[in-house]
Amino acid sequence: MSAADRVFSAFKAAVSTAGHLSESDRAGLLAALDSEIAKEPPPVLAIIGEAGVGKSTTLNALFNAGATLAAVGHSKATTQNADGFDVEIFDHQGNRGDIRVLDLPGLGESRQSAARLADIYASALPQADAILWVHPANDRMLEFTQTKLVEFFHGKLKEYVDRLVFGLNKADDMYPKDWRYHANIPSDFQMANLRAAEENFSRLVASALPQGSAVRVTTYSATQRYNLSRLFRMMMQAVPDRRRWVLESRMDLANFLELADARYVQNLRSKGFDVGVGPTPPRDKIIEMMSEKDLRECMRNHITPEAWWQLRNR
Repeated sequence: MSAADRVFSAFKAAVSTAGHLSESDRAGLLAALDSEIAKEPPPVLAIIGEAGVGKSTTLNALFNAGATLAAVGHSKATTQNADGFDVEIFDHQGNRGDIRVLDLPGLGESRQSAARLADIYASALPQADAILWVHPANDRMLEFTQTKLVEFFHGKLKEYVDRLVFGLNKADDMYPKDWRYHANIPSDFQMANLRAAEENFSRLVASALPQGSAVRVTTYSATQRYNLSRLFRMMMQAVPDRRRWVLESRMDLANFLELADARYVQNLRSKGFDVGVGPTPPRDKIIEMMSEKDLRECMRNHITPEAWWQLRNR
């Protein structure tokens, strides 16, 4: 249940038990609340990226708990063509309500017509509550992207910079591609490279956006459901305050542990191993005593299991 849902539920419970109100007054207040909630337009998400970067998979990981497109689908799809670019506008059918999606072309799809993208973005982005820019985590060729960001967001799109979130997808493809599938987390080598990719992208983006702009960048994997909570938290930060509850009410994140080995997950949920204070034990022993929440926190904050153990026992 989202924070907004908890607030609404608490309000309804308070109204339902308010002794100073008549039954008709209580019913009227509850009906008015439901009416106002229903009238609020669905969240609008502009998603930018080249074909094959994982935009649809990302939507399903964030709003359908990882369900496949065959199960959830899209509706009301329309396509507009402009100078060879396809701009698709559709309602993504999330498990907890529709999300209006503006699927915009990425910068690298046609460099010859890239100048036209500024006009396309300018017509679409004012409608968006948040802008998710999806880029491959292992792609460091960012000079062209950097140049276009300067052109776009120092001009007519400057006021939408604060709604930008950069998601570096396909973390599991990061070199050396030795993902720890039994735990469904990156290897140490991959984690180091993911941190470096995040820092590099953040530095280049910061230099391309207006000074003082919020730079929200995170690596994640839609297929492996890795780091989704951090990505969604950044999206929430990008949404204007009065619309955050609408986006949060649609949240239905896929659980990364569902893709891990079941026996391993059982070990994660067990705290029976007492390491005490002393030399750091082997990593597998540390992970055995970590709960799902512990592991998620480590992933979100890029903390190794060894560092977690030391913090816990210091």
